[in-house]
Amino acid sequence: MLGLAVLLSVLAAFDSLVHWDHNLLRLDRSFALAGGQDLYPEPGTGIAVFSIYPPLSAVAYLPATWASSPTAAIAIGLGLSFAFVIGPLVGLLLAAAGPETTSQRRSSLRIEGLLLALFLLVALTSRPLSYLTFSIHADAPAVGLSLLACLALLGPRPTSAKRLAISALFAVLALWTKQVTVFLFAALPLWLALSEQPGTSATRRLRPRAEAWRWLGWAAAIGIAVSVVICLGFGSPAILFEHLVILPSRHPWQFGGGVRALLFGSLLGAAALAAPFAIAAASLLPSGLQSRRGATRSPWLLLWLAAMLSLPTAVLTRIKDGGDVNAFAMTAYLAVAGALLALRAPLVSQSPNATSNTPWPRRRTARMVARVVLVATAAPALLVAAPRLQAVRDRAIADLPWEVAFRNAKKHPGELYLPRMTAVSALAEGAYYHTGPALLDLERAGLELDPEWVRAGLPKLLRRIAYLENGYQQQAARLSLPGVRPAPADPELPGFALFAVESGR
Repeated sequence: MLGLAVLLSVLAAFDSLVHWDHNLLRLDRSFALAGGQDLYPEPGTGIAVFSIYPPLSAVAYLPATWASSPTAAIAIGLGLSFAFVIGPLVGLLLAAAGPETTSQRRSSLRIEGLLLALFLLVALTSRPLSYLTFSIHADAPAVGLSLLACLALLGPRPTSAKRLAISALFAVLALWTKQVTVFLFAALPLWLALSEQPGTSATRRLRPRAEAWRWLGWAAAIGIAVSVVICLGFGSPAILFEHLVILPSRHPWQFGGGVRALLFGSLLGAAALAAPFAIAAASLLPSGLQSRRGATRSPWLLLWLAAMLSLPTAVLTRIKDGGDVNAFAMTAYLAVAGALLALRAPLVSQSPNATSNTPWPRRRTARMVARVVLVATAAPALLVAAPRLQAVRDRAIADLPWEVAFRNAKKHPGELYLPRMTAVSALAEGAYYHTGPALLDLERAGLELDPEWVRAGLPKLLRRIAYLENGYQQQAARLSLPGVRPAPADPELPGFALFAVESGR
């Protein structure tokens, strides 16, 4: 089953590689950073990139800038996204094993392979998880760091100073990767305050609350240290606050705004999270949550608590102008991770000579639940894979639009502007231009764009603007450039909508 899940995952990643131009768009900040550009410039200076995202999300994808072609850069970025998502999940399952005999280890590795297959199959059919696992976005490193922050508290001696500090460090790094991870600073100390660790005596009932305060102390100290380093590297606290907090807060809401938008966003979240939450609920059947004491010690409850506390920011992110289904990726990921952890313990078979801590009926129930969920997710995954296989087979790498644009930009340097493919210009010309959607972010925030500043961040010999014919070409009218008008199609740029601009700068 793991082999099938991996094969389908490779197919999904390749489908994303050859069909979705958003992947290259999400690398523009990394290319700008690698080229020495300021990610958070003062208003009216520098070039426009996605400055509403924290800097570590750009740092995470820097290896993609080592590529020599756009497709290679996307492939590296997709590999990094997959590693950010799957790596911490593997670490979570392995850390749950604890000390085992050789025979027990072989058995648990088979179970862990089964659980990873389950996650991949769910990811193939769940829109938030598919977006997260098989595309390039700030969400991937953010969720990975968030899970590592939880994982640090789930091993032996979870409240040791070392583990508290490591957990706080990952939480701080996650926040500097994407703002929505702020919920960790409530979820992790709350879990510590409510949980009763094994061996806690009646005379030490206040210890969990003390550990929560210790975690917050580590988070404050590490947060200050990391923030100082980031401010030294990327800009003053004031300018970072303006880009990362003020500008996003000014973006209007979709769906009519107000209570209506909140209700509609909640309904969208319920639909997007139906499968992950159903799997989490199913995993409760064999998990043996029989008492409050047992429940508070259950490590998967930390992940579910974090998932639930991430929901408010998820809904708010979804209803913002430009929000999409990936807003629920964090919630879905943590919910499914908790379900896998809850299923693992009763699933793992003990060796014949070992004393099992899991009663046989619970193990049998866990296996039945795992089989049902696998069948329920494998069939839709196969149905999703069929059209992808045909679509991938019909696309040649050399004919991909970013490769076509790459060749044209090399042939005519400084003449073509690709608002949604600025990474192509970086690779072909070593030049860095405004990212079109980043200009729209500034416009959404109510800023009036200076046409002179906009023009200064475009190619020197600008003759044409090119958008893929996928609906986004309508953004050409919002670039604050005079005289933009449709231009005839060019056989050298098939599939692109072209726009002419007034000559000169």
